[in-house]
Amino acid sequence: MDKFISRSELKENLRKIENLGKNLSRELQLLHQNVRYILSQIKSCDTQEDAKEYFDILDDIQQTLSILSNKEKIGISSKLERFMYDFDRLDDKQHREYYFNILKQGKYTF
Repeated sequence: MDKFISRSELKENLRKIENLGKNLSRELQLLHQNVRYILSQIKSCDTQEDAKEYFDILDDIQQTLSILSNKEKIGISSKLERFMYDFDRLDDKQHREYYFNILKQGKYTF
């Protein structure tokens, strides 16, 4: 057989890759649920200042999704992709204010 490739090693690596894919899929589904929850919590906040910590968390999530999608070319669900683009500028106070108002009015669905 070929001395540079071992079928048994390849099969083991393929199994590891498959498990990584399953774990990533589960983690992205959980992340989707977390985003939904955080958006609902922002909606219940009285002021934008009350929602600051939630927006900070969304900013962290957005940055990670951007790395996965754009840099690593890992596919994410269309809803997470939309979230990633919509909340791309959470470092901007006006952007946070815009989405705070939209969420409070119930005009943003996820």
